[in-house]
Amino acid sequence: MTTPPIIAHVSLAEALLKGPPPVGNLVARGKGMFFDGTQNHSVEAGSFLFVPAGQIHRFEAFSPDFAVWVLFYGPEGGEANVVNTAPS
Repeated sequence: MTTPPIIAHVSLAEALLKGPPPVGNLVARGKGMFFDGTQNHSVEAGSFLFVPAGQIHRFEAFSPDFAVWVLFYGPEGGEANVVNTAPS
């Protein structure tokens, strides 16, 4: 079995150039293991995991039905400059 890639998120400033900002992960269904950079934690539906910017992490040994909501966010007020393009 090959080891899954390690993912490291960066700060929001770096994210604009390199990748995603800090995230929250909500396990929607299934179960598995979450590697936080130093140790593994058992996760299942309903588990919420906060991943600070720059934190190495990954999911491992997850069930076939495993699904995760990934919530990205940035600094307070960052949504203030968003233009609503949805039809009224």
